[in-house]
This record gives sequence, C-alpha cells and structure tokens, in this order.
Amino acid sequence: MKFDIVIIGGGLAGLTAGISLEEKGLSTAIVSTGHSSLHFNTGSFGLLGYDADRKPVASPADAISRLANNHPYVRTGMASLAPQAAQLLADAGITMAGSEAHNHLRISPTGIAAPAWLTLEGMATVENLRQQGVKRAAIVGIDGYLDFLPRFIASTLEKAGIAATVKSVTTDALRLMRKNESEMRAANISRILIGDRLDRLAEAINAAVKPGEADVILFPAVVGSENPDEYARLRRMSATPLYYCATPGASVPGMIIGRQLTSRYTRLGGMIFKGDSVVAGQFDGDRLTEVKTQNLGSDSLRADNFIFAAGSFFSHALEALPDRIVEPALGLDIDSPADRPELFGKDLFEPQPFMKAGIATDPALHAMRGGRPVANLYVAGAALAGADSLSEASGSGVAMTSALFISNAIAHK
Repeated sequence: MKFDIVIIGGGLAGLTAGISLEEKGLSTAIVSTGHSSLHFNTGSFGLLGYDADRKPVASPADAISRLANNHPYVRTGMASLAPQAAQLLADAGITMAGSEAHNHLRISPTGIAAPAWLTLEGMATVENLRQQGVKRAAIVGIDGYLDFLPRFIASTLEKAGIAATVKSVTTDALRLMRKNESEMRAANISRILIGDRLDRLAEAINAAVKPGEADVILFPAVVGSENPDEYARLRRMSATPLYYCATPGASVPGMIIGRQLTSRYTRLGGMIFKGDSVVAGQFDGDRLTEVKTQNLGSDSLRADNFIFAAGSFFSHALEALPDRIVEPALGLDIDSPADRPELFGKDLFEPQPFMKAGIATDPALHAMRGGRPVANLYVAGAALAGADSLSEASGSGVAMTSALFISNAIAHK
C-alpha cells in the first residue's frame, strides 16, 4: 500500500501531523499500536510549565529563549507554531481556553494547581473561578469512587481565597456498580452515565447542593467518554454552575480529545491501522522506502515520506537496556549521555537525565541512522531528544509543534 506519508504512532503528535497533512491534500496513514498518552490526558495541555530550576513558567513564549539549543522548541520555533496547534484543536471541535503568552493554573488529578497552556472547556481552572468572582465552591464526589481527592482540591481552592465544602452523591446505577469496587473507575463510570442515568445524577447533585448554597460545583470528570454531548449536558442540567476536575488513570477528558482528533483525521480521508506496530523498515541509501508491520504480514506500507511519532519509553518506542538506550524497530541513532551512570540522577525525585534522551536528528528533524540523516524520515513528539516532558510539563506542546513543523516542511518540499 502506497501513501504520500506514513506516520508511525497514533498519539497527539501522530494525529496532529496526520490532520495537518490531510488538510494540505496529502494522503496519509497512521500505524497505531494501542492507547496513546491521550488516553490518560487530564484535559489540559502543557507547553512549558516549569523551567530548569523547577520554577513555574508564567509565559512559555518568553521562556523559550532560556532553553538549551537542542530543545525541540528552539529548533522548531514553538512560539509561531503554538497558535496553529490551538487552531487545529478548534477545527476538530475541541474548545479549549488558554494562550502561549500566559500559562494558567489547572487543577491536577492530585488536587494541586499546576501551570497549563490549554484546558478543555468545562474543566476547572483557578483562573476561570477567579474571573467569575467565585467565593464558595461545593466539591461533589461519588460514593465509593476513590480516584477523586476532594480534600486536596479544597486545600488548593482555599489558598486561592475560595471557601470549599465537600459533599458526595450516588444513584441506583452507581450503587449497583459499587458492588465491585474495581469497577469504580472513570472510564467505567462514564459508560453507564448516559441517558436517563445521567438525568438521575443531575437530580442527585441538585439535591445535594441547593441553589445559592455555592457559587460553583466541582465534580469528577467521569462523563462523556461514549458521547461527548453528555459531558456538556450534565453541566446544563446542574442548577449551580458545574465544572469538572481531572482524575488519575484513564481519563475521560483525554478520551474525548482523542476521539475528536481521530474523527477529524478520518473525516479528512486519513487511514488508521489500529492495533498494529512497525517492526522493521527497508532502506535504500539515505531513504526509507517501506515499513513492515506486525499485522500486515508480507505486505508493507510504502510512502514518499515517513514520520516517527511513536513516543518514547512510555510506549516502548524507545527501550532502556542495561548498557544503552535503543530504538528497536528501525535501528535509529540515539542522542543521550554516553555513559550509563550519567543517565540517572541520585535523587529519585529530581529530573532524570535519561528523560532527555531521544532519537538523534539533524536541524530539520530528519532521523539519524548510522551517523547520517534519513532524508525522508522525520521525528516528532516524545521521541525527540532535548526535552524532559515530565519535569517541564511540555509533552503536549512538543508533540503538536514538532508535528506541525514537520508537516509544513513536507508540504513545501
């Protein structure tokens, strides 16, 4: 099968590249192994949340000047690409608030206020509560649902000058689910909170928080994975303005974002090979001509250009062996400290050097193989060297801006 571009990886970087290239009239295919990090996204995207000293960044657009020269943002020009990324999300029907000019404070799954670039509409942020003049918040949980930390959220709100009370609700459908505590997870709860079951939940919330008792309700984001319309419907049915808070693990807001991006990509004409993975590639000199996948057998995917957007250690696209880090599928070069001990810091809670390891590339983000750039193979997202997405809170921004940088480069070839 022949395409203009084959994209290895169906996460945020892969979908961003695919959508952008399809919008430019090029034919693309995505090889997607399984759930990407979008499945665990909390409903917020980070562009650059913390600097090298772990201090919060107020303006990502300004902070780029203080990054190392090998950081993906320095190499791609993050400031000019971030608005394009936000527009791509909007075109996919994903309404988010935020700007690259100023970070805002999202409420994380652990209840703390953390810097973010973009946050899904309907999710609670410290800024939107302040802007509405909120003085009293009711934090409403679900009986038996342990992946929600209302006391921690209350502490964060109180530091922001907002008084918080904690309540809990349930319904017949939720009581039945609670008979097996292992089922009380966001994705599972969301599957049953549809139709009249969602109506019953709204009634329970309105009974627990009477009009005038609080300025806003904060509720766990456990609605909308099957139908994003339900996400907005519960908010409309609440007698008091309701906002969602992210929960740990598999995340309903992340599922909504992933579903919307995938829908946009396929509507544009893109093809996804789901549940498959690239296991080898055929090279001709300095070019990759085709890739073999686990499920296609003797068939292969051929293209004029390829994008490696399969992620890093989390997705097993990169592997840490006892003596080195490798990219196992295509044998690409790795950019990392030469000595193994240098990959790890002594303090477990400090940023770890190995997190900045990634596939070596030239300035145009062509992958390096055997010390030479592969002319038609680009690297996007977490596989790039130079960024520590965990300590910087930059993973989403690196994924989207590098994918757009590559898309623009391919379109202008």
